[in-house]
Amino acid sequence: MWTVLVVSYFVSCVAPAFAPDGSWLKDPSLSMVSESFMDVVLKVLYMGAIIEVHDAVFDDGARAERRLDELRRMMSVVWGSSSDVIGVSVRGAGGNNVTTMISPTYLSFYKGEGAAKALASANVDVDVDVD
Repeated sequence: MWTVLVVSYFVSCVAPAFAPDGSWLKDPSLSMVSESFMDVVLKVLYMGAIIEVHDAVFDDGARAERRLDELRRMMSVVWGSSSDVIGVSVRGAGGNNVTTMISPTYLSFYKGEGAAKALASANVDVDVDVD
């Protein structure tokens, strides 16, 4: 877009020197008209960019997604480095069931033969009717 601005300025300043007498390029209002036109066009384009950035930054869904991603990263560090067993229970969307996940530390209690059995039950899904 900057190229169009430079070309417009060049045409409005240099073209009158090379234009024949009586040409519209020799009109003294050419520079005012071209600069005003470019000003309006660029302001429309800049406003479009500003609105697009505003919508991206202040979009409620995107902000919630960024916050959840940050929380997910923080919890994955806690989840992986904790020496305690952590269980997280979440109520389902319908409110009729609860899902529980248990951290990998749970597996450290089972060594050897019991590890395969513990691994199979590491992610526990508990369906409980909630009233």
